[in-house]
Amino acid sequence: MTSSPGWAPCRGSHLEPPAAMPRGQEADVLRLLEQLNKSGKMLAMLRSRMSPVGAAVAGDIRRKEKADAEYRKVRARFARAEAVARLLIQFRMKHNLTQEQLARLMGTSAPAISRLESGTHVPSLTTLSRLAEAAGERLVIGFEKANAASPKGDRTLVAV
Repeated sequence: MTSSPGWAPCRGSHLEPPAAMPRGQEADVLRLLEQLNKSGKMLAMLRSRMSPVGAAVAGDIRRKEKADAEYRKVRARFARAEAVARLLIQFRMKHNLTQEQLARLMGTSAPAISRLESGTHVPSLTTLSRLAEAAGERLVIGFEKANAASPKGDRTLVAV
């Protein structure tokens, strides 16, 4: 069934592992098998220095920003759009809406919602107002001093 040497189908629906395993991996496999309970679920995950899917995105971004001035410049240019995108995604999730459902409520298209949530486009106040109206809420905008120690006293907000 497969072209990989060492793999052969067994009588059931599962494939058996290769007969010869690279040196050092046998102990790892045995440790993993010991951690399985009777239902086949892992009792505890082995700790390793890297996650199963690779380095964390935030760590990767920090390394790139540290090493590349052009990357820092592009990230700074999209920082506002990304912050608004995160807010929009949280808003949509809070109201348990898909992009298509939200688009229908706002009278726009799903690709337009996707574009807003991509973090590369800052929506207009009109678009944000339509978003809030679609969910039966009000849009609140305001100003805050950048170095304010007490945010409550140094903010001016207005509902639109």
